[in-house]
Amino acid sequence: MADTPQDNLEVADEEKGDVNDYWKRQVEQVFYPYVRKSPSWNIYEIIKTTLMTVFVLPLRVILVILFAVVTYSVAKVALLGEDEERPVPYSAWKKFMLRSISPLIRAALFCCFGVYYIEQTKHEDERPAYVIVSNHTGYIDILILCAMYRGGFVAKGSVKNARLVGTIARALQCLFVVEGESLTDTLKTRIVSTYECHLKKGCGGCPTCFRNIVIFPEGTTTNGYGMVPMRTGVFVPGLPVKPVAIRFPHRHFNLSWETIYLKEHIWRTMTQFRNYAELVECPTYVPTEEDIQNPREFARHVQESLNEVLDLPVYPLGRKHKFAYHKYVLGLKTGEEALEEAKELTEKDELLVEVSKRQAAAGKLCP
Repeated sequence: MADTPQDNLEVADEEKGDVNDYWKRQVEQVFYPYVRKSPSWNIYEIIKTTLMTVFVLPLRVILVILFAVVTYSVAKVALLGEDEERPVPYSAWKKFMLRSISPLIRAALFCCFGVYYIEQTKHEDERPAYVIVSNHTGYIDILILCAMYRGGFVAKGSVKNARLVGTIARALQCLFVVEGESLTDTLKTRIVSTYECHLKKGCGGCPTCFRNIVIFPEGTTTNGYGMVPMRTGVFVPGLPVKPVAIRFPHRHFNLSWETIYLKEHIWRTMTQFRNYAELVECPTYVPTEEDIQNPREFARHVQESLNEVLDLPVYPLGRKHKFAYHKYVLGLKTGEEALEEAKELTEKDELLVEVSKRQAAAGKLCP
C-alpha cells in the first residue's frame, strides 16, 4: 500500500525532530556551563510555589524595599562630607555606619531570599589577602560575599551616579570602570593602592582600603556544574589573593543565574522555603615568581585551588560564548550557527586557545 501524503509529513516531522535533538545535544555539550541545570517542575513544586507566591512573596518584596531604603539611608549618611579627590581615614562613626551595611545585606538574604544559614569553612592564614577571588554563579554570590567579607565589587562607571544603587555602591567602595578605560589597568591601580594602604602605618581605614576587593575572574556567570577559564586582570599586579569557592546545594531550584530571565529567577528564588549556600575558603595564594611574570599561570593556579573544592570541568569558553548560546535558546540562531560562532570566538581568543591546547595535551579536553 502506497504511503499517503499524511504519512510522508509525519516521517518528515520525525526526521526533523531527530535533527533538532541532535543539534540540541551538540550545542548543550559545547556550551555546558551556560546550560540551565535545575530540577523540573513537579506537583510539589507547583503547589508550594503557588502558596508561596500568594502568601509569602508579597511580604518578602516589601522587605526588599525596606532593606534597600535603610541600606541607602545608612550609606548616604556615611558618605556625608566625603571628598573623593582627597580621601582621608574614616572617623569612628563613619566606620560604624559602613560596617553596618554588611549585616543589613545578610539580614536581607535571610528575610527576603530564604538564605537562613550560610555554611562557611574558614582557612586561617598568616599572610592576609585583601583581594577575594571566587567562582561566579549569579547575583546571590555578590550579596553573600558582600555580607561575609565586606566586599566591594567591579561596576560600570554609570552605576556610580545611579539613584539609590549608586550611593550604596560608593559606600561599598566598588571599583567603577569608565567606558574606554582598561579594566586591567583600573584593577591594577586599585589593588596596588589597597595593599600599599594596608601596609602603610597610621591608616585607620580610608576609602581605598576599608573594604576588601571581590573579583569574579571568570567574567560571567555559570550554572554551578562547570567553569570557564579565569581572566588575568586581577592577577596582573602579582599580589596575594584569597580564593573562596561558593556553591548552592539544591533539591528544587538552582540559584545559579545563567540562562533564565531575571524576573523569573527572582520569583523562583523568593518562593523557596529555604535556599542553601556554602562558602569554602582556600589557603591564601601567594604568587611565585613564575606567576608574577605570567598572569595566565597565576590565574590557572588559583582556579586549580578553587577546583580542589568544587571539582568542576573548565570549558574553554568566554562571556561572548554565552551570548551566542542565548541567541540559540531564543531561536535567533540554529544549532549549527551557534556552534560555528563558538568555534570562531575560541580561535580569536588566545587564552581559550591556550586552555584548549593544554587540555588536549593532558587528555582532558572539554567539548
